[in-house]
Amino acid sequence: MKSFLLIGLSVLVLAYTATAHGGMLTETFDSYPGGTALTAVGGGGIWTGAGYSVVDSGGVAGSKGLGTSNVIFNWKGQTFQWSLLAAGTKVAMSLDFQSSSTGKFDDDRVGWTITPDASTSTGSQLALQLDNSQEGGMVFYHNATRTPALNALAGIKNSTWYRFGVEYTKLTNTSAGIVGTLTELDASGNLTGTPYVGTIADTSLFSNAPATSLFTSATQCPSFKNYNAIDGNADNASFGITAVPEPSTISLAVAGLVGLALAAYRRRRVE
Repeated sequence: MKSFLLIGLSVLVLAYTATAHGGMLTETFDSYPGGTALTAVGGGGIWTGAGYSVVDSGGVAGSKGLGTSNVIFNWKGQTFQWSLLAAGTKVAMSLDFQSSSTGKFDDDRVGWTITPDASTSTGSQLALQLDNSQEGGMVFYHNATRTPALNALAGIKNSTWYRFGVEYTKLTNTSAGIVGTLTELDASGNLTGTPYVGTIADTSLFSNAPATSLFTSATQCPSFKNYNAIDGNADNASFGITAVPEPSTISLAVAGLVGLALAAYRRRRVE
């Protein structure tokens, strides 16, 4: 009976893992000639962001990358609706940023927007921002306002690639927990060293909490910024949603496996 239960539970764990840990969709920009406008990537209609273009050898490990601009850019081809997600669902996005020649970031953001077609509507963003040149490090950006630094980002290296990942965990229809992780990349593009982490337990607890419209809007999509105030390209935009399996489904699966195990045990006793 013990063996049967172990096998059954192992199958259940594997099934749960496959459901809960979906892969991230990534745009590397490697499939496009240097100089291609971001708005033409993917055949057009996928991205919003005037001024951004593909840069030959301007990405991680000498790959193609993305240049800078003074506006945000939105992955409008990857929309979702926060209000329809189950509590506990995780929405993640990331972008690789190259620090400046003096080890600085300035207004470099990863988050979402509720106006996918507008590249100048920064007030529509809910994001974390890297800015160790004027704002103290990693900060929370929403409604065109900044909160105090979540991480000082001390010791950022010069002209070095870092991966900035931001994960939102749904708490309610109008709130989220947020974790930002900035990790250095080595010469081959692999994560290395100890990451810088910034955490927000609950967005609704801030005195200047984000506008509820940033959550209740009918549409959200990944939104980024690689500000041209200082040098440093960007690369590898990623996005993914990790759904939470319904507890009733898991409970039924466990009950079914236990039932099968008991039935097998009884048959063995009878025999």
